[in-house]
Amino acid sequence: MLDELFAPLGAHAHAHIRDLDDGRQRGVDAAEPVVLMSVVKVFIAWEFLRQVNEGLIDPGDMVRVTARDRLGGTGTASFRYDAEIAVGDLAALMMELSDSTAADLVYQRLGSSALRDLPARFGLKRTWLIGSPRAILENLARDLGVSDLDDLARLLASKSVQTQELRSTSAWDPLRTNASTPSDMTEFLAAVWNGPEAIRRDLRRWMGRQLTGGHLARQLPSGVVAYGRSGSLPGWRNEIGVWEWPDGRRHALAMFVRTTRGNLREVERAMGRAALRLAELVDSDLIDLRPGPGRLGGLGDGGAPHQGPHPAIAPQQFRRLVHQDVARGGQRHLPATAVEQLGAELLLHAANPLAQRRLLHAQAPGRPAEVTFFTHREETLQVPHDVHSATISIAIPPDTSVDIGQSAGRAA
Repeated sequence: MLDELFAPLGAHAHAHIRDLDDGRQRGVDAAEPVVLMSVVKVFIAWEFLRQVNEGLIDPGDMVRVTARDRLGGTGTASFRYDAEIAVGDLAALMMELSDSTAADLVYQRLGSSALRDLPARFGLKRTWLIGSPRAILENLARDLGVSDLDDLARLLASKSVQTQELRSTSAWDPLRTNASTPSDMTEFLAAVWNGPEAIRRDLRRWMGRQLTGGHLARQLPSGVVAYGRSGSLPGWRNEIGVWEWPDGRRHALAMFVRTTRGNLREVERAMGRAALRLAELVDSDLIDLRPGPGRLGGLGDGGAPHQGPHPAIAPQQFRRLVHQDVARGGQRHLPATAVEQLGAELLLHAANPLAQRRLLHAQAPGRPAEVTFFTHREETLQVPHDVHSATISIAIPPDTSVDIGQSAGRAA
């Protein structure tokens, strides 16, 4: 169901969506392990907030950031001078700017086993967390036969390491690095959003201010509030998030896309289309979501059957939100015949009064749908598409990007 978006781009998506209130879910290859990269920072943030709320960490404690701590990337990772910053502010930089040095310094406050033990606490059976961004880089250095991170930086800056060689290292292997599955990630987000308010409040605020990534939410209608955390590597574009709709719906999403070409912007646009399609599908009982190759849903794909009755989506709403690429001039994603067939099926249920709850920004007859780019509340800053950082984490072949902390061709 998503292959038509990604296959022409030489990409494949592992994706999952979960309704945070009634547990309905859909997935595509959602039970397969994938590398997390900077998505791991959401786990570090949760554990940090837990320890703060239990009085184990004072968020006001000052931390000195020196040249030895800098891993390259955004925020403190690229500071030119030493600085003192409260550990609570480092946690915010980690989440909002994907600051890997901040992540490493926060991680050091948690205790050696705190992150490793966290998946079991949430019952995440296919998630393993082996360490901080520094640990991942040190493993990469060993894989490439260099002695320390300074030598690793010089090696990557020389551009003598080919992409294929990088992809054979531990950082690209889900069994040897921080890894999870799309279904585990939405389960974790559901636990966060339905969990203690003190933790949810700060994590929600940080994810709402993410200045990197945001691929999943770029085609959302106005009024939907989105929260996210992204990560990337050569060969991967990853993002998780939560959408809160004006009518009260709440969706957790996770999408990990394997890429084979340098067409990253096209892949990122496809991620936005695919995420919106998943949101519409999980809210509809009228589309064939039987388990099978290339289909959404079913336990074999990491999804679960529908649970209980759910209102139908009006055909015009389905066409408008799922089949229009509003950010790119209204291009359709499915053949017109398929759209009309689905519309006919949906018409049989259009009389359901509960369906009105699902309609957002209804349009007057004959008027085109108006959907704008998503911005978070008063936030209007948009990160340019061409953000480059000449750092240890990105000095690799130009058609790819690493996001131990920050990606090259795009901010992660």
